[in-house]
Amino acid sequence: MLENRTIVIVDDEPETLKGYQEFLTGSQATPARKSSRQKSDTEQSGSSPSGSEQYNLLLASSGEQAVELVRQELTQGRKVAAGFFDVKLGAGMDGIQTIQEIRQLMPDIHCVIVTAYHDRSIEDIHKLFGEDFKDHWDYLNKPFTQGEIVQKARQMIAAWNRKNKIELLHQQLIRSERLSAIGQIARGVGHEFGNILLRIVGKADLALMEKDAAKIQEHIKVILSAAERAGGIARNLQTFSKSEPQFKQGNINTPLE
Repeated sequence: MLENRTIVIVDDEPETLKGYQEFLTGSQATPARKSSRQKSDTEQSGSSPSGSEQYNLLLASSGEQAVELVRQELTQGRKVAAGFFDVKLGAGMDGIQTIQEIRQLMPDIHCVIVTAYHDRSIEDIHKLFGEDFKDHWDYLNKPFTQGEIVQKARQMIAAWNRKNKIELLHQQLIRSERLSAIGQIARGVGHEFGNILLRIVGKADLALMEKDAAKIQEHIKVILSAAERAGGIARNLQTFSKSEPQFKQGNINTPLE
């Protein structure tokens, strides 16, 4: 199974978007904004922290554009695993609103909220997103380093793909259990029909050899009873195959009973 390595990046500053792109494509670039914790340009020369990792980057300069890019991916049958969202995005939607809109399309996306203004506290964001999303978002202040961006990307991509793999294995287990159950039913039905046919054939043979009309009638009654039994099994199987599954809403974090 191929990993999903698609990341949407939203920032209204072109140079910052360029910095993200350089950080995550492995180029030796100076950061879009320099941190006091960051090494000098000469100290940063050498191999990129992103190594040989490859990401599919969707770059957007507004929240509206980001939502449209994600919608286009969904239309093509693809998912977006992660995103970096600047909080301040000009006149349109801010980063928080953008995440909320994208979550309507892809609820399992992992997000990093990036800000230089400290305008939203961690608790405020937690209340906005809710308890179910608490392990799907992180927080990063500008100015940031290349190492921070690369590691956040690695963590989000790994978390998304790990959860997706677990869900896929769970679905495969359910399918396997269903196939096993169908196999058991088939074996049981085959055994039952075998007994019925044996009874029908046996009584038919006896009826053919019998001279007494009353005894022939008794054999025929047994044959009819066995045929009715076979018909009942067939009807039950048809009802079972046509039954519709019953769906109801539930919390994905709640264990199944």
